[in-house]
Amino acid sequence: MKYEELKALRQEGVELGKKGLFQDAQIKLYKAFNSSEDFTEFHLEVGLELVCVYRRMESYSAALDLIDYIAGYDFDSGYYVSLAYLDRALIEYRQRDYEKAIDTIQEAESLYDGSFPISKYWYLAIVKGRVHYKHGDLKEGIKCFSHALELCDLYQDKRQLQQTYDNLGEVFIASGDIEKGVALTQKALAISKEASDFFWQALNLQTLMYASFKRGDLNAAKNYASECLKIAYENEYRDVVRDVCYQIGRYYKDHGQQDVAEVFFKKASNADGRLSAEFLSELDIDIINSRGTSLGEA
Repeated sequence: MKYEELKALRQEGVELGKKGLFQDAQIKLYKAFNSSEDFTEFHLEVGLELVCVYRRMESYSAALDLIDYIAGYDFDSGYYVSLAYLDRALIEYRQRDYEKAIDTIQEAESLYDGSFPISKYWYLAIVKGRVHYKHGDLKEGIKCFSHALELCDLYQDKRQLQQTYDNLGEVFIASGDIEKGVALTQKALAISKEASDFFWQALNLQTLMYASFKRGDLNAAKNYASECLKIAYENEYRDVVRDVCYQIGRYYKDHGQQDVAEVFFKKASNADGRLSAEFLSELDIDIINSRGTSLGEA
């Protein structure tokens, strides 16, 4: 294929990925990747985009195989290898292997030579913050996300600003500074809505649900959960549905209501299949019914 045709194919794949149509995005990007070995940098860039799609589809084996391919590619710069390692760290983080993810991040960071674009230093800060936060180091998570926010001021990218606000908001909520966390998350949600970015709208609403649980406001948590799940269902964001169900279940478990918790843990397990209108309707009813269980009585 000619270079211009490959560029167009890649762009189609990227746009499909932004809409959450990962299966279609994978087909386009794989074709562009498989036909572009004569254009080395383009080939590796598409490979990284394909890794992201595999990761979002939770096709971790395919993603890791492609990361190994990129890491073994004979190229002068460590640029692409470092980004591939950060993707590997994100997979390890999703698999809850936080110690391994931290080691992988350090390996990626060792390849940063000062010449990379600011956006890639932002990405490094976000991945580091996410892993440290989930590993329980809230102080380091806040430090990394705050650094990412400083880089956003330099880079002036709204999409990255949106993601930084959401991540920073979530870790502040986890640390107990709920009002600050909610204010940051509301900023993220405003940008998400302006950009019609449905994936991040769902994540922002999930963070606000989490804040409402921390406050003990079940009605607000239910409303955020229902709004988030509606977006997730319409766009087939199975990982979001699963995470929301798990969060709700964990909340009730922590408050001594194991029978209610098990309803949502079961829904989290079932979310791995194709989402249906019936599944969403039943889930919404479960959320509404759970509203009557007062935290004060837990």
